[in-house]
Amino acid sequence: MNDSIEVLHVDVNSTSAEFTATSLERENNRFSVETAPTTDQGLDELAKEEFDCVVSEYVLADQNGIEFVRTVREQFPDIPLILYIGERSEKVAIEAISADVTDYLQKETGTDQYTVLANTITNAVESTQSQTKLVERNKKFYRYKQMVNSMQEAACVYDESGRFVIVNEYLANWYDTTREELQGQ
Repeated sequence: MNDSIEVLHVDVNSTSAEFTATSLERENNRFSVETAPTTDQGLDELAKEEFDCVVSEYVLADQNGIEFVRTVREQFPDIPLILYIGERSEKVAIEAISADVTDYLQKETGTDQYTVLANTITNAVESTQSQTKLVERNKKFYRYKQMVNSMQEAACVYDESGRFVIVNEYLANWYDTTREELQGQ
């Protein structure tokens, strides 16, 4: 996992945005939080810099948080998005889920809310990074599999226990069985 976590926080209230940014950075020294007062500026920041997570207020000047989430999802489909709302609303929660928000948190009073928000951001970012690594690993595995299967001589890949992970057709024929039967043996 990367050490730093770059967070973009979109909030029309600059005092609230700065306090949230400072509180998050205090909660987790891995965080670097940039703020944007409008969704347009938020999108500009996303286009200029690489962020690990976006936290958006629901009440925004130029559109609501759900509309912003949808816009971000169109341009940056894999970035974790957390909707941070003032009042709990079942309607907003349903809209947030349908807009593919990563998480939905209600603002609370006191500073404990920043601990919860920081944990939510960390979990979302680490989960996304793990998924990305898994996808990359699977792509590499598929390339190895394609390479081994295309060889005109016996070829295979073993795991750390010495079991066949990938076996080509030539080797399976040599053992007078199928690739599927040899894999795992």
